[in-house]
Amino acid sequence: MALVIDGLGFAYPGGPPLFHDASFRVEAGSVVGITGPSGTGKSTLGALLAGDIRPRLGGVTVDGAPLPRRAFRPVQLIHQHPERAVNRTWRMSAVLRESHAVPPETLDRLGIKPEWADRRPGELSGGELQRFCIARALHPATRYLVADEMTAMFDAITQAAIWHRLLEIVRERGLGMVVISHESALLDRICDEQVAVETLR
Repeated sequence: MALVIDGLGFAYPGGPPLFHDASFRVEAGSVVGITGPSGTGKSTLGALLAGDIRPRLGGVTVDGAPLPRRAFRPVQLIHQHPERAVNRTWRMSAVLRESHAVPPETLDRLGIKPEWADRRPGELSGGELQRFCIARALHPATRYLVADEMTAMFDAITQAAIWHRLLEIVRERGLGMVVISHESALLDRICDEQVAVETLR
């Protein structure tokens, strides 16, 4: 059981190739870090893994099956900027329901206060909003998570607490996880292995 990219190639229209014949795999239950400086395609790789954009060559498979195009995607991407991932006119209770009925235990573990559910995204801090995006990504059918600079807006203490709680859930459910970050100390602490994005180009 693994998330696999095989012979993946991608370039934005009119631009140079970002990836050429890139291949690697993320085993279920493992945490893999993607390292590299800004502007080297880490976020694009995350979007390719989640199916938000399509490769020009090669493909992505999830536990041996092609990544679905229209049905629920078992690879969920948690963006660096949560305000871009939600409908800003909805209350947070509706934002959650758009995904699934998140168990109260999960909300509590992620530090989401019950009174936040009646607020709209603009009434929450970036860190508070990101907690909802994490909870939403933990759909029962999710098999892999892609976290793209997910905790960049948190202070160091909150960042450590969020990662601790999320990794507990990931381990309990046997999920695979890709962590995209330029913070080497974070990747060293939480990842089973690391892949330099430059080796995939």
